[in-house]
Amino acid sequence: MALILEVLPPGRHAEVRERHRLGDAPLTIGRALDNVLVLDDLHADAHHARVEPQPDGTWVLVDLGSVNGLGVGRDERVTRVVLRPGAAVTVGRTTLRVQDAGAPLPPALRLPRAGTAGRSLAHASLPVLLGVLVVAPLVVASDGWLEATARGAGTEIFGTVLAFGVLVLLWAGVWALAARVVLGRFHFVAHAAIGAAAVAVLTVLGELHGLLAFLAPAMPGASQLTTATALAAVAVVVPLHLQVATHLGTAARWRVGAIAAGIVLALLLVSHAVATDEFSPMAEFDATIRTVSPALVPQEGLDGFRATRADLKADVDRLLESAAR
Repeated sequence: MALILEVLPPGRHAEVRERHRLGDAPLTIGRALDNVLVLDDLHADAHHARVEPQPDGTWVLVDLGSVNGLGVGRDERVTRVVLRPGAAVTVGRTTLRVQDAGAPLPPALRLPRAGTAGRSLAHASLPVLLGVLVVAPLVVASDGWLEATARGAGTEIFGTVLAFGVLVLLWAGVWALAARVVLGRFHFVAHAAIGAAAVAVLTVLGELHGLLAFLAPAMPGASQLTTATALAAVAVVVPLHLQVATHLGTAARWRVGAIAAGIVLALLLVSHAVATDEFSPMAEFDATIRTVSPALVPQEGLDGFRATRADLKADVDRLLESAAR
């Protein structure tokens, strides 16, 4: 059985720096340049260890009297390790992992085609990404200005835009760290552009939903429409981030996005189930007042108001009679 010795950089076990096939000759490991496997690791000795073939066909990693020895597991230090597929040994802070040369591999990934939707967002034009990062805060600020009903709302709008910026930076930072672990690159600007674009689109849709709720407060399904929009955003944004941060194929990315949307939906349903709906004598109007033409606002005539009041009074009288019995 042919074995491959993989060199993993310190702290980045998803990345393989180099590979060596184990043969009949010993393989020396250390910082000195005369080794077969040279480690750029200050915690490794000049001549740290040697891989020696055995008469039975196996290979053994032998410590050469190093300062830090050979690490197996979390804390165990040894001087001799039999190399088998799947074994991992630490030399200094570098991990050596043993793989079977005949182990099955996943199928090759298709190269993204330039000019199509399959082109990775990680390679998008920098001016385009920066343009998204400039336009998105303007959209958020415009939404705050449209909803402002008092003078001197500039401070509040500035606070909203600042909160938007902090949120996008934190969100992009988490995805960039994930990309660094998987791909070895941050792609921070691409992740920030995706997050900013998502917030801007949701802001525009939220403004349209708010305007619809103001003009037609009795229209059924407004809250369900908002929930569906949020779930659709999750189902789209997550695959876009995965396109930048991983090597997953298109189908796998969309499956993950659907799963994420399903988890969000489940959380919303649980929150709705445990929420208390207390009775309040105060009339509620969830929509924000909008600066639109009075001709667009639905109005009720005086006769209609009197009829509604009479119907409401009759309902209250019936409830009082039922309670008195």
